[in-house]
Amino acid sequence: MKLIVEGPDGSGKTTLIERLGLKRLHLKSLRGGVGGTTQEGWGGTDEAPLAYAKQLMAAPEGTAFDRFYLSEMVYGPLLRGESAITEDEARLVRRVTSARGIGTVICLPPFRRTVANVMEEGRERPDYQTHEFLRAAYIGWCRVSTDTGAHEPQERYFTHFNYTREDHVERMVPMLGIHQERVIGSLLGHVMVVTTDDLDFPALSMNGGSGVLNQSLWAAGFRETDLTFTNALAWANHDRGVRMAVTPMTKIIIAVGKQAEELCLLDGLYNGAGHTPIVFTVADPSTTNVIDLTSTLQAIHGCISHD
Repeated sequence: MKLIVEGPDGSGKTTLIERLGLKRLHLKSLRGGVGGTTQEGWGGTDEAPLAYAKQLMAAPEGTAFDRFYLSEMVYGPLLRGESAITEDEARLVRRVTSARGIGTVICLPPFRRTVANVMEEGRERPDYQTHEFLRAAYIGWCRVSTDTGAHEPQERYFTHFNYTREDHVERMVPMLGIHQERVIGSLLGHVMVVTTDDLDFPALSMNGGSGVLNQSLWAAGFRETDLTFTNALAWANHDRGVRMAVTPMTKIIIAVGKQAEELCLLDGLYNGAGHTPIVFTVADPSTTNVIDLTSTLQAIHGCISHD
């Protein structure tokens, strides 16, 4: 089990982690931590979503991430004028949390309680933590945790926690997902997108070919809850049990480029699905553009019936 615990200062993050009995692991944001100014941070040269994804997958079981990518989205703009991760990139990180069964809890007791905790006598706090700063951060957390984007409401991905209510602790243990290497996204998705190493697997970038693919999928109306991603070059290494666990809901396979199509057919990507999904091949995103690829994906999207 792994867990991401987020929220404003004084909101009960440490209290929640202690009550759950999980090992605490402090991870800094991509640019060196809240208030940091370096470009490198712990992410090195990786783009934000890939850096966060690597941390999520590399951390041992029993890890509670005490602040993670959502904290960067709230505090980056307040302290540095910008966030190291965009909203679109945050959606890519959520693909990993979805498939890995990593729950995200946002601690949000009443604002007055968070202020009282931060201002408590004897507690160390940086100079910038004024009452005005705390209020702005709290408003930011309310927005991040409840905003409804163009595709999916945030509430689908986050659980809220108010440590002043004892009954909330019992609801914090998230359901565990199926942990499969190089398979991310929704394990209940109807659509499996198959890439190759020509794209950052599994489409964890908003630049280059991966960026064209992601933008086109969203523009075509695909929901994150529909999508599962894998890499055809790695699929052959999975045993039949893994394929049966991942593919029973798959109705459509989108092979990205001819190489992916050939590997799908060669390695029997849908072997064990219990049915035969429809296989579509789309252009390699590195050789096309968002408008043309979106048009193709919209036609494919018409083959799917949402519940």
